[in-house]
Amino acid sequence: SDGVYVNSTSSAVTVENQSPNVYNVSISGGQPVTGTTLTCSASAIDAEDGTLSPSYQWQVSGSTIATGSTYTIDDLVDPGDTLVCVASATDTFGDTGTGSDSVIIQNTSPQITSKNLTPDPGNNDDTFTCSGTATDADNDQVFLSYEWSTPGGSVIGTGSTFDASTSSLMPGDVLVCTITATDVWGVSVTSTVGATIENRAPNIPTVTITWRSTSGGGNPIAGETLFCNASGS
Repeated sequence: SDGVYVNSTSSAVTVENQSPNVYNVSISGGQPVTGTTLTCSASAIDAEDGTLSPSYQWQVSGSTIATGSTYTIDDLVDPGDTLVCVASATDTFGDTGTGSDSVIIQNTSPQITSKNLTPDPGNNDDTFTCSGTATDADNDQVFLSYEWSTPGGSVIGTGSTFDASTSSLMPGDVLVCTITATDVWGVSVTSTVGATIENRAPNIPTVTITWRSTSGGGNPIAGETLFCNASGS
C-alpha cells in the first residue's frame, strides 16, 4: 500500500412526478339554452409523457350529469344553473391534472303553438271565445292569459270569453284577442287572432192591411179607408 486512504459516500435523490398540465379549456357551441349542443375542448401536456388527450365531464353543482366532449342541454339543467366542463388528463404514474370552463344556462322563451277565436265571423251581440296552447323547451309550466281589443287598440276586456253586446263594435270591425304565454321565469310571448263582426240583414217585417168596415162584409168595399201596418225591423 502507498498509504493513501480514500473515503467514498453516496446519497439518493427521489425525483417526484409532476401532474399533467391541463390548459385552454373552452366551451363552445352557441347560446346555452335547451337543445343546444355544446363542445368542450382542452389541451394537456406532461413533463414525462408529453402531449396527453383529456377526458371530459359535465357538472352542475358538483354532480356529473354527462361525460364526453359534447353535451346537448336537456332538462337535467335549469335556467340560471352554472354548467361546468371539467377536463382531466392522467399520466403513466397515475397523477391527474384538471382544468375547467363554465357557462350559465339561459332561459328559453315559451312558444304559442295554436290559437283559435270563435265565432268568426260573429255578430255584435255574440259571446266570443279565445283559446290557445303553448309549449316551453325547458319543460317549465306556461300560463296563458287573454286580452280583447278594438281595431284601434283599446282594451275592452280580459279573460277567455268576451260578450260583444257590452261593446260598441259595429259590422265590419275586427275584434282582436291577444294571447300571452308566460313561463315561470316571467318571460312572455304574445300572439293575436281576430274575428270579423258581420252585418246582418234586417228582419222581414210582417205587413197587415186593415180597414174600418161600413158594410159589415168580410172584404173592403169602395169608399172604405185601408190601413197598412208593418211590424219588425
